[in-house]
Amino acid sequence: MISLNKVHSISCPFCVIKDGNKMVSYRINARMEDEALIEHDYNFNDMLNIVPEIVDESSFSKNYKLVLLSNGLYTYVNRKNHFVGHTYDFATDFNEHGYAMACKDGKISWINTDFEYLTVAGTFSADDTKFNGFDEVHDFCEGPNYLSRVVSNNNLTMTHYFFDTRTKKFVDFLKFNNDCWYIDEHLTSFSGATDINKMGWAYGALGRMDVFIFAKGYYVPVDYFINRFIQSGALDEIKEEIDYDYGRKQRSIRRRLKK
Repeated sequence: MISLNKVHSISCPFCVIKDGNKMVSYRINARMEDEALIEHDYNFNDMLNIVPEIVDESSFSKNYKLVLLSNGLYTYVNRKNHFVGHTYDFATDFNEHGYAMACKDGKISWINTDFEYLTVAGTFSADDTKFNGFDEVHDFCEGPNYLSRVVSNNNLTMTHYFFDTRTKKFVDFLKFNNDCWYIDEHLTSFSGATDINKMGWAYGALGRMDVFIFAKGYYVPVDYFINRFIQSGALDEIKEEIDYDYGRKQRSIRRRLKK
């Protein structure tokens, strides 16, 4: 079983399923020191001839234990040591919120302890014969916000959602701009986004418009903050400090050139 201190994110860079063959890879903790790659390459019919046995296991979490089978797939057993009936290309232990990351057929999603998975429609489904998950799933942000960024890639169009463990839904963000709330301009997805940080906000994009996304459930165009920043006079104060430092730097360069 893959040994990682914590799974921060899972993405699927490659997946081909054709004529009963599956070739798929999952990238764990991309661009981090403990980045890992999980790969599967097998024929579905050949898998039917393998009697799966447990070759590795974790400890119980939320009354379920993650196990690795001899056929390379992952599943869970309950406290009666019974298999749950669902297998995955890769999976994690259940976290404190009662969710685990699970990968199947090139898609990734959150599953709950009823073994329902979060779909791109923002609902949970028990039917995983076609695992309609995401192309990227990121762990829940630190702090009190409990939001996870999930990403769907449809014909090279990236759509970023934020899943909230408290409501069990995607967050519906309200627009704030020019000191006004725009009640009719709320949305659940962005064309680009980072993870929510410890302060409770993320960078995002709506087409060509850059925005700040706030975990409490609203988004604000970056231009609004820039205008407020200029109006407050803070830009002039910072400019004076930079001008002074720049002048010192230029004098130092000229002195070195004279030597």
